[in-house]
Amino acid sequence: WVISKNMRPEKNIADDYITELQGDPAKLSTLNQAAKKYNYAYAQCCQGILDIPDIQLRKVISLNPKYVQAYLLLALIYITTEEWNKASKILKKCLSIDKNNTTALRYKKIVDDMTNSTEAVKTGGDKNKGESVRYTSDNDVIIQPTGVREPGSSPFSTIINVIIGLIIGIGVAYFLLVPRAKEKERTLMQQSINEMAAVSDEKTLRIQELEGESKNMQTKMEKVEGELEEEKEALKRADSIMDVASGFISSEDKTALAEQLDAAVDGGDIESMSDSYKNLYKTVLAQIGPGLSKEYYDLAYEAYRRGEYSDAIAQFEKALRYDEENPDIMLYLGSSYMKDEQIDQAREMFEKIMEKFPDTDRARRAEQYLEELGANEE
Repeated sequence: WVISKNMRPEKNIADDYITELQGDPAKLSTLNQAAKKYNYAYAQCCQGILDIPDIQLRKVISLNPKYVQAYLLLALIYITTEEWNKASKILKKCLSIDKNNTTALRYKKIVDDMTNSTEAVKTGGDKNKGESVRYTSDNDVIIQPTGVREPGSSPFSTIINVIIGLIIGIGVAYFLLVPRAKEKERTLMQQSINEMAAVSDEKTLRIQELEGESKNMQTKMEKVEGELEEEKEALKRADSIMDVASGFISSEDKTALAEQLDAAVDGGDIESMSDSYKNLYKTVLAQIGPGLSKEYYDLAYEAYRRGEYSDAIAQFEKALRYDEENPDIMLYLGSSYMKDEQIDQAREMFEKIMEKFPDTDRARRAEQYLEELGANEE
């Protein structure tokens, strides 16, 4: 219906169907439960278990009396267990719903053929009707000619035969009927067990669904808590930058302001912040950046001259953070890397100078450093 509605938004009867279904949540839930029970019964049948699906499918039909697939699966179970009368009744109900269902018609033909063959075996012919008497004893068919008396028949022998017949009848009743009664009792007990198992399985499925919903809610709560923590961190950084801006206006120490600004963005990705946050940060950085860069550059240069290249690298990196397009800082930082034997960082810095400032003295000096690095490696 949704696909149909997307293909033709206007004057589509699918709108009415969707509205009707969504307007009755209880019915929708009932149909959904019926579908789940059907799927469970189908899975059990695939494993060769037929008792539990029988119970489940009857519940499915009670929930959705027009569930054709449930009728067909239940009829197939009865065909498998050779319960032809039950299968016939189920198929009649199914065909009353969908009279041209090819699967139901095929099942009905199988049931009719088996029923007719069974009746043919039970029904005897009428040939020689006047010449003999046909009767059955247990599962045997006995034919006795008419007008023939058994030899030695007398009242006494008749009484003896009756007594013997009673004894035989009692024996047959004991050895045949008693086991059948016990078997029926066991069947009823097994059916009760199966019903209890079905109810238990249904409750287990519901518990699993609730556990899944609980896990989803827990995941959502953790996600929301994480987002709240990120928002709190962003607010803290914004407050810190506001403090930096306030300190700059009141002409406080620039070095202290730099440390405060570094703490405000420590561990945070500026580009992932809001536009207002980025604009505030860039505005403050533009105001205090040049002065801070010069202070760090002077400290770095003194360390460089003393041969303290690790300290020089730390100060040059800070200076470059506040003046990213300064070729002098980049050249000295690359030289400090080289003298501190951080070859990869040095090469990367010299290549960046040649890329950003081609045809300049700094680029030519960077090229000389690269050649020197290559000669040292050879």
